[in-house]
Amino acid sequence: MIKKLTLRTVSWTCPSIENRKTITSPDQKTLALLCDENEVRRLMEENADQPGRSRYILPIWQNLESMVYAGRLLADGSFFNPSIYCLEDLADILDIDLDLLSDPMIQAVIKTIPHYADKSLVLELESPFSVLSAIMNPMNLYLCFEEEGDLLKDVLHRIADASAAYVKACAEAGCRVFSLADPVGTMNLVGEEYYRDFCGQSEVYLMKQCQPWLEGSIMHICLKMSQSLLIAGLAEAEPCQLSKKMTDHMDILKKMAEDERIHFTGMTCMHNSNPDLTKSYTIKLK
Repeated sequence: MIKKLTLRTVSWTCPSIENRKTITSPDQKTLALLCDENEVRRLMEENADQPGRSRYILPIWQNLESMVYAGRLLADGSFFNPSIYCLEDLADILDIDLDLLSDPMIQAVIKTIPHYADKSLVLELESPFSVLSAIMNPMNLYLCFEEEGDLLKDVLHRIADASAAYVKACAEAGCRVFSLADPVGTMNLVGEEYYRDFCGQSEVYLMKQCQPWLEGSIMHICLKMSQSLLIAGLAEAEPCQLSKKMTDHMDILKKMAEDERIHFTGMTCMHNSNPDLTKSYTIKLK
């Protein structure tokens, strides 16, 4: 009999207060439990009970999108090890179905949402470059832009299309707050030229694809990703004055989601609570 999944506390290298737990050293049998809606709900509630946390976060495994793709690439049934890259040739990813909605782990996430639609629920996503970088060594991705630049752009757009369909399904299920980050593809990591041509371009494409499904919802853009978009001239930030002081980002995000003119916000880290926070920023794509 398979035991229940166990969560352990991990830390993220970003300027946030983060005490979330995640699965460590999973195997195929335990990952199968992530296809179980009841198990996903149990793990999510366990995280929500952590001190200082007042929100529910999906998915349990950060960058679930890459796990889905890795499982399809490893057709021999071998186990997806997040520390080992399973894609060597970029073109090989075109041999698999990039649709996310057919995956049972993704479906478990979507089916969980309606139970928490009236609560502080966040669905986290990673941008196309970070999804791809989890299954293919980013150093190889940095080097392939000269000879395979067009292919790389095509792959990033295909991943973005799949992610946008995922966002649509989650929004229709009742999710009102999304969080988008690009931990591997920000300008300070890849350089200005590469960022403009690949990472930033795919971020903007994904955001534009998601925008039609964000009526009544909002997408928070990671602080470092927001800064990259602004420096590259791909977006602009405008201050949004709050009617009253709020000390929790979830309260701010849910309030901003009520404004149908606002689709994206950023320039802050949503994992921090700041007692002096009296305004937020809307992000507008150029």
